[in-house]
Amino acid sequence: MVVTMRVYYRFWRRLTKPIMLVALGLLTLVLKSRFGITVNGSTRWFGWGPVRLQPSEIAKVALILHCSDLLARRRNWRAGLVLSPVLASFGVVAVLLMLEPNHGTT
Repeated sequence: MVVTMRVYYRFWRRLTKPIMLVALGLLTLVLKSRFGITVNGSTRWFGWGPVRLQPSEIAKVALILHCSDLLARRRNWRAGLVLSPVLASFGVVAVLLMLEPNHGTT
């Protein structure tokens, strides 16, 4: 948190789209059986030796950054215009998480 606070917010703003694309790519890639590790019927992890990576954790941070950037850029605060891109982003990530299936993170 201390490191994140010391970084200028425009830096994070520039990274929102690339981070979101990486998160969506990893969530899609983990669904492919040859890339993801399946445990008890759920394919949620990537693994390289003793190291495990769960793309849903990256997607949580990416979604927060992406939605906060969307909301900060809005000039018109009508409910439909503000909420539709945010709900669409949540929906895409939720669908990918439910395909793993990862109900707790969803």
